[in-house]
Amino acid sequence: MLAGFYNHMSGGIRFLGLGFLLLVLSAAASAKEDIRHYSSDIVVRQDGVVEINETIAVNVEGRAIKRGIFRDFPTEYEDTYGNAIKVGFKLLSVKRNGEPEAHSLKPLSNGVRIRIGSKNLTLSHGIHRYDIRYETTWQVTHLAETDELYFNAIGQGWRFPIQEADITVTLPEGATIDRATAYAGRTGRSDWKITPTHIASNKLHYSLDRPLAAYEGVTVLLDWPKGFVARPTATDKAERFISDNGWILVGIIALLILFFYLFGAWKLVGKDPESGAIIARYGPPVGPDGEMSPALCRFVSKMAYDDTAFTAALISMAAKGYLKITEKGDRVVLTCISEKVPLSKGEAVIASHLFSGLDDTFTIKKKYDKTFARCVKKFSFAVGRGESKFFKRNYGPIVAGFGFWVFGIGAILLAGANILFGLTAILAMGLLAAWGLKRLNNPWRQEELGLTAPAALVFGIGAGFIGIVSGGILGVGILALGYIFLGLLVAIFFALIMKAPTPYGQQLMDEIEGFKLYMSVAEKDRLNFHNPPERTPELFEKMLPYAIALGVENEWGDQFDDVLAKAAAAKGQSEYSPTWYVGHRSFRSHGHFSAAMLGGAVSSAVTSSIAAASTPPSSSGSSGFSGGGGFSGGGGGGGGGGGW
Repeated sequence: MLAGFYNHMSGGIRFLGLGFLLLVLSAAASAKEDIRHYSSDIVVRQDGVVEINETIAVNVEGRAIKRGIFRDFPTEYEDTYGNAIKVGFKLLSVKRNGEPEAHSLKPLSNGVRIRIGSKNLTLSHGIHRYDIRYETTWQVTHLAETDELYFNAIGQGWRFPIQEADITVTLPEGATIDRATAYAGRTGRSDWKITPTHIASNKLHYSLDRPLAAYEGVTVLLDWPKGFVARPTATDKAERFISDNGWILVGIIALLILFFYLFGAWKLVGKDPESGAIIARYGPPVGPDGEMSPALCRFVSKMAYDDTAFTAALISMAAKGYLKITEKGDRVVLTCISEKVPLSKGEAVIASHLFSGLDDTFTIKKKYDKTFARCVKKFSFAVGRGESKFFKRNYGPIVAGFGFWVFGIGAILLAGANILFGLTAILAMGLLAAWGLKRLNNPWRQEELGLTAPAALVFGIGAGFIGIVSGGILGVGILALGYIFLGLLVAIFFALIMKAPTPYGQQLMDEIEGFKLYMSVAEKDRLNFHNPPERTPELFEKMLPYAIALGVENEWGDQFDDVLAKAAAAKGQSEYSPTWYVGHRSFRSHGHFSAAMLGGAVSSAVTSSIAAASTPPSSSGSSGFSGGGGFSGGGGGGGGGGGW
């Protein structure tokens, strides 16, 4: 009997324990922290300012909400082109349970955070009502015939669920709301629509038919005829655009600094000296080491080395009697026939690399050859040795220009984070550019110019790094690519024209032009020359390397058609061919011999082989209605909040 009583009591205790547990769980469930009611009262004023009063009733349980809540309001957006759009924000008042509450403002990367409460005060558990009153500008979109408000009345960034919510929108007196709707849910959703109730022609009310989960909000969309809200002037829009996109102003200034620095540098050191009178001459100029070789003539006239200089050197060696050129299929065979012929410095380098030891032949194949490539490289060094006598490359201003281009990118990124930082960087860029030009203008201090390029690069990279870390890359739009592209074009353009001949180099260039004039002149104009040399096959072959070097081999050949044809006939040959060239090409044009064809054929055969053998194998005001409809989170305003 006692055992039965005990069993009966045990069952009752278990039943009571289970009931108590369910009661505790139920209480815990009902004590979750959430927003019990969210009310947003929106008033659009005639001056275009939107005034909002938010009433937020939260249940405090000491978990996420201990001392208060925070409310985030975004003030920066991007248009479809990536340009920054900033709206104004002014906090008017903050209250808790009807009384003014301590609060502070903290800037965010894209807006502002209102932190409500005091670190010295812990809130009691239960319902607390917060009233946040603020105003914001540039929220009304002005279309051709209507004005529109597309506004996130309840932001999609709240970390708590919202049990009940309502929104009231009031327009200026006399305005009539044409179309109105609202979208609820997470950002991007448009399937949960809310139809408003019209209280008056200029006032409507939205009520939610179910709670909002965390990170769900409500976006209202309505329009009305224009004329009731003041529209910004063109000046207002321009000032706003510049204010919101200060990096564009910085980019324009950076581009101007870059241009004027490079232009100034070009004027100081890159502009060619005045050219003298071009007088026809019948032989090559005399350079620092005597008569200039064909390769050196080309190098000086072009202020650069290329494969044609090597071609001219080989043909010069052949015309002098040092070697013979034999074309066999796609190969060119060079045969040394006399080592006693005097050669220029560059030609001597070719001889030492291709005909060293006992081997007196070298074959140029149309594929990469390490030995030949080394020969071409050494030859280019030999021809270019002493180039500073002829021209200046002016690498300093060129590198500094690219440094300033990088500096401009860094300044733009800084401006994207903070316009004052960007303007400070652009001021430093301008001062550094002015310092560089001042040193460039002083021959005694040009060596200090070497500091300009690394300084510009270091400052530019540093500014860019700070700008990226500060979020500047988020504050610049796609138009920043315009500076990058245009700035690079400016830098490349001036890099191409910054080389300039020295006065001595310009004198040699004028003499080379006179020599070129003699070789390229037509038959009828040769009568104007004073005592030109007699046209002979020997003269043709001697000057052919120079004609190839200066790009007038066809014109030079045209002058000797009759002379070479007679020489061939005297030897019983159908067409003339130099003794130093053996090939399978025909030198006929339109049925008769052409000396121009001869010069062009020899040049083409050698140049194409050189190229192959020396090159290694390649190892803004769009409408929410007109844009296909709106969606939750698609308007201005919004944001969210949480507890602390």
